[in-house]
Amino acid sequence: MLAADTVPGVTTLQNVLGAHVELVLAHTISEATALLTPELDAIVCGIHFDESRMFDLLRLAKAHPAIRRIPFVCYRDLDTDLGATVVEGLDIATKALGAAAFVDTYSLKRMNGVANADADFRDRVMVYARQARTSGDM
Repeated sequence: MLAADTVPGVTTLQNVLGAHVELVLAHTISEATALLTPELDAIVCGIHFDESRMFDLLRLAKAHPAIRRIPFVCYRDLDTDLGATVVEGLDIATKALGAAAFVDTYSLKRMNGVANADADFRDRVMVYARQARTSGDM
């Protein structure tokens, strides 16, 4: 699974997902594109990845015929309240570009606590990863 984000974001992904999947890490768009292979079960990318280039990586992944079947999960984790309208816009935009999901972990943590939010996020990502492994034509 490709984990693309800032250093703190990748640390979060390692803490939340690392015990369950093998993560390959990318902090820049060039690192991430070099790691895009059909063998990935999922791509998880934070909105602040490489100076907010999540949408660029999403477009690149969905434009590549051998990669587009891989579920791309976008997420937000920073402790800043963006407001419901901005979060809804991110959700709509990511899905319009082909993302499997947009997960606002910041809001999940505020509503359900950190442990429950982390488990919910992990469960969502793992569902997409399992689907990718069982369906070669996603």
